[in-house]
This record gives sequence, structure tokens and C-alpha cells, in this order.
Amino acid sequence: MELLVGAAWLWCAFRFGANFTGLRVAVFASVLIGIAITDARHYVIPDGYTITGLLWTLATAIVVLFTNPVHAYSSPFSGPYDALIGACVGAGAISITGWLGEASLKKEAMGFGDVTLMAFVGAALGPGRALLTIFIGAAIGAAVFLLIVLPVMKIRGRGKSEPGTLPLVPFGVFLAPAAFVTLLWGHDMISWYLKFTGL
Repeated sequence: MELLVGAAWLWCAFRFGANFTGLRVAVFASVLIGIAITDARHYVIPDGYTITGLLWTLATAIVVLFTNPVHAYSSPFSGPYDALIGACVGAGAISITGWLGEASLKKEAMGFGDVTLMAFVGAALGPGRALLTIFIGAAIGAAVFLLIVLPVMKIRGRGKSEPGTLPLVPFGVFLAPAAFVTLLWGHDMISWYLKFTGL
């Protein structure tokens, strides 16, 4: 984890420069790396990552608003108003997704850590990119499940011995990289989609 975090900070300094935006992106990446690795290892997303990240994101959005109002709405991060809405939309959307998954699978499909994760991500990205993050994360998760997990299950014979059992899939592992991709290119992706669909 330390190597990944160090590499992320170096990349952020190179990409954004040694400034406050670079610091915010580096912290965002560090929190996401911690979340992804912890969720992959232990199937849990600690509040220490998500709640701390949420508070940091809201606090820095306010700092930027008062110190550099123009930059507050031109940086990769959302301004304070969109941050608050994004936190609610992100948490609400993932809660609905979990409820639908639980209704269809007849078992718990989403932990509360995913909810606080998307509150943190929504605060950083705003409502539109928060929804895009969930879509990208779900797409990555579905691809990994269909192309890797299911074939491995068949090779190991689990499909025959336990036909009604599906393995646990830590959704945070997919939401975390999706959030970082959306931070960097989410606006372009949404603009392309709106142009493509004529909306």
C-alpha cells in the first residue's frame, strides 16, 4: 500500500504541480487506495477512511471557496454546494442500488461502508460524477465477475457443488478506481455522452 500511495503522490505532483489542487488529488487517491486494499482483504470499508475523507473534502472545498473563488469551480473537485448535494446523491444512489440487489439476491448486497464511501466520493465529484462513478464501478465489477470469478468457480468445481452460492464481491474495490477515473475524465465523459445522445 505504501508504494502505491507514494507513487500516487509523485504522479499528482507531476500532473498537477506542488499546489493545493495537487495535495487534494493526492489525498483523494490515498484514501481510495486504502479503501480498495482494505475492502479486498477484509471485505470492510473503515469509517476512518470514508468519514475522514468526507470531512477533509468538505473542509477543503470551503477553504478554496474563500481563498480562490474562481478556482473553486474550475478545479477537478466540486465546489461546496455541489459537494453537499453530491454527498447526498452518492450515498442515496448506492443505498438504492444495494436495496435492489438485496431484493433480487435475497441477501445483503451492500454494506454501509459503500454508502459512506459514495458520500465521500460524491462530495469530491458532485452529483453527476457520483452517479457516473457508480455506473463505471458496476461495469468493472460485472466484467471482473463474468470474465474472472465465474470461470474460476467452474474450474474449481464450485458451480456443481454449490449451485446456489455466489462469492462475496467487495464493491469498494471497483468503486475506488472508478472514482479516480471519474475525477480526471468524468466531465469529458459526461459531455461526450450528452453530445452523443443529443441531450
